[in-house]
Amino acid sequence: LLKPIHDIKSAIGINEKFQFINELFNGSADLYNESINLLNNCSGKYEADQLLREMSIRFAWDEQHAVLIRLREFVTRRYLTADK
Repeated sequence: LLKPIHDIKSAIGINEKFQFINELFNGSADLYNESINLLNNCSGKYEADQLLREMSIRFAWDEQHAVLIRLREFVTRRYLTADK
């Protein structure tokens, strides 16, 4: 079961951060930071999914790549609503 998070950037560990930078953002920390900030500030899951799709095309990501799947999980958790 996935637990909601309030901030993608702070939820990502240092090792995962470097893995995302190297494997998804062509080694660019700037592109990573800009992308995570955009994903973190979407109005909701639909907008975040649209943005991820655009990034996937821009960076020519393999949809089955384990690192991309992990990033998607963080985005999903960011927009989960906590059941009370």
